[in-house]
Amino acid sequence: MVGRPLRKVFCNARRKYDGQPCRAKAMPNGKCKLHGGMSKGQITLDGKVKAYKNLKYFRHWSVDQIRQYIEGKYPDQVDGGNTSHEDL
Repeated sequence: MVGRPLRKVFCNARRKYDGQPCRAKAMPNGKCKLHGGMSKGQITLDGKVKAYKNLKYFRHWSVDQIRQYIEGKYPDQVDGGNTSHEDL
């Protein structure tokens, strides 16, 4: 057997097709790249607005209300400029 199988940390998320634990190698956060290890979430303001709009609590909010909420919640992460793909 190659490597160090006794030191391998498994993901242990449940596989959809059979319910058994995932046997992929886990990243430092404890999940593999398929079950949430690689994702950092939305980075741009437009991406965050789109993600919040899909949440049940924010569905009745307008885009401007969500934008103000995000700018108030994450003042150091959001710059004043719009970084959408339409501007490029």
